Amino acid sequence: MRSLNDTLRNLFQSLHIEDRMQYASVVRAWHEAVGEQIRGVTAPASLRRGVLYVTVASSVWMQQLVFLKEDILCQVNARLGSSRLTDIRFRIGHVPVPHREGEDALPVLSDEELQRIHQQTAAIHDPDLRQTFQRVIAAHLRNRKNRDG
Repeated sequence: MRSLNDTLRNLFQSLHIEDRMQYASVVRAWHEAVGEQIRGVTAPASLRRGVLYVTVASSVWMQQLVFLKEDILCQVNARLGSSRLTDIRFRIGHVPVPHREGEDALPVLSDEELQRIHQQTAAIHDPDLRQTFQRVIAAHLRNRKNRDG
């Protein structure tokens, strides 16, 4: 018989949820580090082996970002609390219009829904795993509420 922690950890690994959570934290750190102007012309595209690949709207911006790369790398790693990123590589491509606060934001969960999530995950002893599982459930519920209207 295996523990719930082991079962969930294996499930997360098979679904690459930990990789997605790591990517999400890098994207969040990127947005905080670069500021609004650069955020509007860039889009983190992927993360592979410590290298963040970023799509840039134009060659002019790409050239500017190459000059700023070391500083941005340091700022992102500082926000991550580690030197998780070893490099940033830029490529020109389509950058989606940035999401503005208040426009089509995902629905907020009610206190009852949040309490239910905490009750469902209370048996998970590992606090990091419990928190990750809570975020996954919350994201799923917000997306479902958004889809169902």
